[in-house]
Amino acid sequence: NMKADASDTDRFHLLLGICVEAMCSPTSIQPLDTVILCLKSIYVLLDDAWPRSRIGTDQSLAIELLNVLHRLLLTRETPECQKLILDVARQVIKAAQENLEEEKAKEKEKAAAQNTEEGDEDQPANKEIMIGEGGESGEITPGKSLVFATLEVCLCVLVRHIPSLNPSPGASKMTPQSSGPVKLNPTASHLVGTAVQVMVELPV
Repeated sequence: NMKADASDTDRFHLLLGICVEAMCSPTSIQPLDTVILCLKSIYVLLDDAWPRSRIGTDQSLAIELLNVLHRLLLTRETPECQKLILDVARQVIKAAQENLEEEKAKEKEKAAAQNTEEGDEDQPANKEIMIGEGGESGEITPGKSLVFATLEVCLCVLVRHIPSLNPSPGASKMTPQSSGPVKLNPTASHLVGTAVQVMVELPV
């Protein structure tokens, strides 16, 4: 019932809030073990469809969580921490993708019902519906965009392992660029691959 759903939603926000507060509270610097435990807890929490639906329908909450993950990447450099951050980011993107698919399905049903009422049943049933970030223009606003927040997380990981992706502004344009493939150890290769995969999965 609605009362139970509201109670579950409150518990979800409480659990998520405790983890976020523990990871980024300015009044206390938590040991790495605590940060890792919080990241694992958020991952498990979002590994179920119902909690994902809560964060999938609340874009501001999803963006705030991604911003926290980005800040963690700037201060916690261990591979285990980076992997967990990317894993949580994937859960957030999965939630957004599921919510987007649900919205598209609802819009298709609404359009089909409207066509039936208007007697215009010849309209294509699979006509593309422009919903989600950017709309028809494709423009996204930093600070209010799930896509932008996710890209910040992914690019932070990529630049950490492939610094040449972010050359310093003061570098001369005439400075020769390093040639040849970038050599990464297996751990770095996995992290880079995961970051790219997260970008591939961004909701469109």
